[in-house]
Amino acid sequence: MSVNCKLLLATAIAALPLFYGCEKDEEKPSDAEEKGFVKGQVYDTKGNPLSQVEIVIDNTYLPNSYIQSVTDDQGKYSVSLSFGAWMAYAILHKTYNNKEYDLYLDSDTPEGFTQEGGVRNFHWKLSGARKAPLTGNYGGTILLTRAVGSSLFDSENIEYTLTPDGPLIDGSQGAVIVIHEVANTYKLPDIPIGRYTITAVYKAPGGGSEPVMLKNRYAGGAFSSGITVNFEPSSEDGNNMASIEYKEQ
Repeated sequence: MSVNCKLLLATAIAALPLFYGCEKDEEKPSDAEEKGFVKGQVYDTKGNPLSQVEIVIDNTYLPNSYIQSVTDDQGKYSVSLSFGAWMAYAILHKTYNNKEYDLYLDSDTPEGFTQEGGVRNFHWKLSGARKAPLTGNYGGTILLTRAVGSSLFDSENIEYTLTPDGPLIDGSQGAVIVIHEVANTYKLPDIPIGRYTITAVYKAPGGGSEPVMLKNRYAGGAFSSGITVNFEPSSEDGNNMASIEYKEQ
């Protein structure tokens, strides 16, 4: 082999680490951890990126100390951190049926992190238990109240049918829900937020059934065999609540 050929071969071999090193950097995933930053991406119920979602990075060392940001057009965010222990939350502000809802989204990794940083992604869920440190459910709650003078004391034997009246809050069509109150809770929990037409039937333990009359306690009006309810973003009973009263026909 000539001297020139040997020189060309040596130069090519020496350049290989540089070439592969550059290629590796270019392929570094955008969601990889970055020291001193918390970042992530937010998705809707169909897995599409969600923009303009409020991100709250809460300092658990100091009260009332937090950093706010919003997701970009790709549903991504990145927040620089200072010293402390931190928790990340995502809140979707959604207008639905002329009402303004503030919806906490589900974190893939709900644990806290330090100033070293981390990755926290979020998904919008219509129902299911919230992960600690959040409490409650992602769905709304329907409170149940027995009307004065009613003898329907065994309210767990009332069967409620909830039929969506239009799309749910995420734009999906939803499904008919048939549900009973869990004994002595006086509520129907974790219902995907939407507008529903509700009917009810009392099913006696020994057999037989009879219609139940209902009234929307927040909207007022008379008792009826079927009512339409919305979940109130904020009420005296809490957030994302509906409330109905029941009695025999």
